[in-house]
Amino acid sequence: MVERLLAALALSAALAAALPAGLAAQGPLLTLGGRHVTVRYTPGALDRADHVQRRYTLLARDFGPKNAAGPVLLVELMSAPEWRAAGLPEPFGLPAIGASGSLVLPAWGNAESVATWRLLLAGRLPRIDGTPLRGSAEEAASLAAADLLGELEASRLLLAVQRLSGDRPWVDDLLAAALAASAFQRYEAPRWPEIRALFDRLARAGDPRLAERLRCAAYLEAAARIGEEAGKLPARPLLKMARRADGRLRAADLVARYTWLSGWNRRTDP
Repeated sequence: MVERLLAALALSAALAAALPAGLAAQGPLLTLGGRHVTVRYTPGALDRADHVQRRYTLLARDFGPKNAAGPVLLVELMSAPEWRAAGLPEPFGLPAIGASGSLVLPAWGNAESVATWRLLLAGRLPRIDGTPLRGSAEEAASLAAADLLGELEASRLLLAVQRLSGDRPWVDDLLAAALAASAFQRYEAPRWPEIRALFDRLARAGDPRLAERLRCAAYLEAAARIGEEAGKLPARPLLKMARRADGRLRAADLVARYTWLSGWNRRTDP
């Protein structure tokens, strides 16, 4: 999987590097360029593109490669028809990985995205502040849920472009969760308990469309515990360990340092 992501990200970087900063046209989507994150969006979704770029720039700036010559993350915002035309396997409203290695998110909410997230979150959509610029409050809440789950997918992409991975699937998942949890704790600290509760409800939904992503609540909790023990954001000690191991973090080294993981990982990595 890491090799596939790297190849796709190389293509994405080449596309982004060819674009000037600001707005440009590229196929049916428009482009909002940025130093860390480029967002391609369906016409009419500029406000959403700006919001998404600001959110994921915080993650990419803090935990992406430090000396990159251009954007390290490509996000695409698609309408429901564009989503289906792209052949994405996920239902509209969930984050997906595009053929070019992009993180794909809904450009706006609709009845489908609301229904999907109501099912996954036992009817309780996340709280939003203020009045949405477009659509209903429920539609905006479905976008907020997609963006939160998308933070984990974006973290996977940032790890892949830096060639940082684990020797077991659960280590990869823990690394991604550590990046996402760090961004949540640093930039959305007042909402951190609410975000944890949302992922906990997601884990209990048991919907097969999310497969292993349904277990992300356990990884976020483990990442938070690592951060608490280290007295810093959880991404810091784990990234340091991975880089010292030439980018390949071994499960045995993790368990040696955090002994409680020896029992925990058996529940998450059968």
